[in-house]
Amino acid sequence: MSKVHIRRTWNPYLIGSIMLHPDIWATVAEDGQDPGDFNPDPEHDAWLVVSVDHIEIGIFHLPRFNGVTLEIHAQVLPEYRKEYSKASGRAALNWIYDNVTWCKKVIAWVPTTYPNVKNYARSMGFKTEGKSRESYLKNGELVDQWLLGITRTEIGELRHG
Repeated sequence: MSKVHIRRTWNPYLIGSIMLHPDIWATVAEDGQDPGDFNPDPEHDAWLVVSVDHIEIGIFHLPRFNGVTLEIHAQVLPEYRKEYSKASGRAALNWIYDNVTWCKKVIAWVPTTYPNVKNYARSMGFKTEGKSRESYLKNGELVDQWLLGITRTEIGELRHG
């Protein structure tokens, strides 16, 4: 397995090339979201691009939730998921730890229709913290979302543990 590299990007075209990949968009977009309306704001939110051997394989979106918390949204292209999802997730958490000193907590909202994503987050050290009922619309159905979180201290322990 080649080494995963992660860096912040401000390039909306690069962000779009991954987010608008048909497999990714079909999974992450709620009902009614049009790919033509996707307009990332890399000045407001952090976007981390993941690459392997100079090939961009994924992106992490890090919107600020509040004064001490970031949300995280992970997208790895389908052909690279099996081999690089875990290394990408670790790299993103390490980047946050090293570069976002004000961040004391990272959270993820995961629709209950995606237990594989919940399991992935838990394998990265996230803990299930709650559920938001009927808060995501997909395929005409309102579904619940799990709230998962990891603290800065827990990320540090995973790095040094």
